[in-house]
Amino acid sequence: LEFRCVLFRSGPEGDGRFRGANPPTGAEIAYFQPTRHVFGALKMEILDAAGQVIDTLPAGKRKGINRVYWSMQSKPPRVPSAAQASFAGTVGARVVPGDYKVRITKNGAVYEQALSIGVDRRADYNASDRAAHFAAAQKVGHLFERMSTVVDRVNAVRALLSSRRAALKSEGLKRGIDLYDAALDAQRKLIVATKEGGAITGEERLREHLDQVYGALLGYEGRPAAYLVERIAVLDTELSEVETEVTRLLGDSLDSINRLLALEGLQPITASEIDLEASTAFAEVVFERALLGDEAEETAVATRMERD
Repeated sequence: LEFRCVLFRSGPEGDGRFRGANPPTGAEIAYFQPTRHVFGALKMEILDAAGQVIDTLPAGKRKGINRVYWSMQSKPPRVPSAAQASFAGTVGARVVPGDYKVRITKNGAVYEQALSIGVDRRADYNASDRAAHFAAAQKVGHLFERMSTVVDRVNAVRALLSSRRAALKSEGLKRGIDLYDAALDAQRKLIVATKEGGAITGEERLREHLDQVYGALLGYEGRPAAYLVERIAVLDTELSEVETEVTRLLGDSLDSINRLLALEGLQPITASEIDLEASTAFAEVVFERALLGDEAEETAVATRMERD
């Protein structure tokens, strides 16, 4: 962005001021189409050195030169749902320097082009530092994934308990269900914040602490600071303790609850039912995000087409 300051002057500046768009921060991928693509599939993918698809981009369909920009970032981690937003968790880490490939599939025909990513020559870190940074970011993503799995399973069991509790007649059995439900919720509250209001409430749990670490990690793409690596290890240990307790609750403790349910002729809560409930809830979240993502991609493509 070029900007020429005009000091000690008011009123119209005429041609003394210049404004323009910032250059793209990602990799520019340009391709030519002799005619507008109308029928059939048109897909653009990014592959790593191992041939694995790591990103899918919205491909322009207009006649002539099309330009698409790849952010050179991995997919954002799957963050467990909570009462507060995860700001850093909406962004993926920058991929490591190396050889990649752009693949366009058009009506069954496949076109590929090599893409090489290097380290910015102005940076104060090297490829080894970038690899260490990406490895730390991937570990954070794995922790987010584990948190999401625990929270999804706890939420699934609580939802199944709620439906069965409504059919109970014995107040004693209901109290037993309520105590078990409270124990599950206590473990969930160790992972995620449950109070609305964000920073106003001051409530921070493992998810919020990890989000802060992830944000600090993404703030500098060189070798991660030692304190960040140590903090990730500490959060890993704390999460393992929660996972151990949840495993106990979904094991012997759930067996006891199922025996109480059997006293009134209700079906037990099985592992397959828990998995189905958790996967259904996860699929709903993915579908919602996909809809929002499609809208954003369509807007991005339209913007690029107008500019081109």
